[in-house]
Amino acid sequence: MNADEKIIGNLYSEPSLMDEKTLWKKSEPSYWPALAALATTCNPAHGATTSELLQQGLYAEEVEGKLIRAIKTYDQVIKNGSAPPNQVAQALYREGMCYLEAQRRASARMVLEKLVAGYPAQTEIVEKARPILDELTDFDPAKLMRPGIGVCGVRQPWPAD
Repeated sequence: MNADEKIIGNLYSEPSLMDEKTLWKKSEPSYWPALAALATTCNPAHGATTSELLQQGLYAEEVEGKLIRAIKTYDQVIKNGSAPPNQVAQALYREGMCYLEAQRRASARMVLEKLVAGYPAQTEIVEKARPILDELTDFDPAKLMRPGIGVCGVRQPWPAD
């Protein structure tokens, strides 16, 4: 009996499932719950190192385009108390970029502010984040106004050329 058979066999106490012919027969109805239970208990990120989590987040963000999954993965790195500061700073930066790509400017600004304030020793990543943060915090009320609309929403004539 190989290791896979032992795992699946241990999920059920019925001795008939330990028989190889019965265990791997696809028509056996009790075979599928064992696999479903095994599949739902497996978590690929469980026990992963922070560098592996960063790689998983980057893959979800850049390759798969799954920003929510990437943000959740980066959050695992950020909330890990034993993560090295350089990896936490990298996770904060990548999370900020995910929020920015998702057009969530306020969230991106908040995360990047946390990076700049909390990890000033990580100069390389902070230097990358600072111009983006400056752009996010640069508020120009004139950009919000439509041409021809003045104060209090009163239509103004177009300026003469």
